[in-house]
Amino acid sequence: MAWSESRIFRSLLQSALGGGSSFDLGGSPLRVALFDNTITPDRDAAPADAAYGEGVWVAGAEVADDPGWDVGGPALTGQSWDALAGGITQLNANPVESDEGTTLVDVYGDLLYVGADGRGVAFHYFGGPQAVTNGVFSVVPQGDEGLIRFTV
Repeated sequence: MAWSESRIFRSLLQSALGGGSSFDLGGSPLRVALFDNTITPDRDAAPADAAYGEGVWVAGAEVADDPGWDVGGPALTGQSWDALAGGITQLNANPVESDEGTTLVDVYGDLLYVGADGRGVAFHYFGGPQAVTNGVFSVVPQGDEGLIRFTV
């Protein structure tokens, strides 16, 4: 089935609201790993299968270019929770870029995860294959959508 959508993992909400272990998405360093089209992300994956390096998020499907975009992806900076009008809360961060001279091909999406323990937060579909040859690859969180977004 491959990539077709962007979603948060259900286990994130279950953990945060169900009394399980907490996610500190404002303080823990989040990372962005890139993946090809050989996987099918599953928003209903169990926590162990939603983690970086587990389930479908394994090294064979990860797209990286050492040292331009390291395996595991870069850490995000400027993480913030923003309360917007209409009961909307979203997680934002600064864009991340690879080093100059990076070559990445067949990048279909990313896994947003907690860097300290690999717990999956969300996955983002890029709408089709993305690539850069001897250049800079950027992941830019959408200001009006954020990395994850809730409406209450």
